[in-house]
Amino acid sequence: MASTSIDHDGAPEYVFKLKQAKNFKQEGNEKYKLKNYKGAVGKYHRALLYTKGIEQKTNMGPLEGILKLEESEQARKYEAVPKDVMEEVVKLKLDCYNNLAACLLQEQVPNYPKIIDYCVDVVEKQPDNVKAMFRLGLAYYETGAFDRALSVLRQAKHHPKGEKDPQVKKYIQLCEKNLVQQDSDLKDTYKKMFK
Repeated sequence: MASTSIDHDGAPEYVFKLKQAKNFKQEGNEKYKLKNYKGAVGKYHRALLYTKGIEQKTNMGPLEGILKLEESEQARKYEAVPKDVMEEVVKLKLDCYNNLAACLLQEQVPNYPKIIDYCVDVVEKQPDNVKAMFRLGLAYYETGAFDRALSVLRQAKHHPKGEKDPQVKKYIQLCEKNLVQQDSDLKDTYKKMFK
């Protein structure tokens, strides 16, 4: 049976994909609560695949000028996804990135560069997302980028949710302590060089 752009209820394909993405995200959240981080990562990745499928629908790409689609099932496949649906897709995608970062932080050997990538995507589009800022700050801290960590963590502290978070305060203090130590070490190195 050939695939079409219409799901079983007669709704556009993006409605089905969005529903699937939400379901996978919810399943990921449930696995995270059960501390099944590997399983949660798989579910979040599946959700992201569906969001990407919706995003790709909005741009046909280079074939747009070549193909002359008629009003048919095939033509409806490329109908524009409404703006409100795209906003929902973007929010869902950012939630998944943020949740993936949370999962990766739970690994024995966290993949900090990947956590940074995910969190940067979230913070760029949701500058008030304190959880993503904290995770980004933590990842920077763990990679020794104390100045970047301090900057992000201070931003998080300026939000109502962040100012009361003891972890944010703890890592701000740790960053400041490490920066002072780095500065001291650097001065010692210069003294030795010029003796």
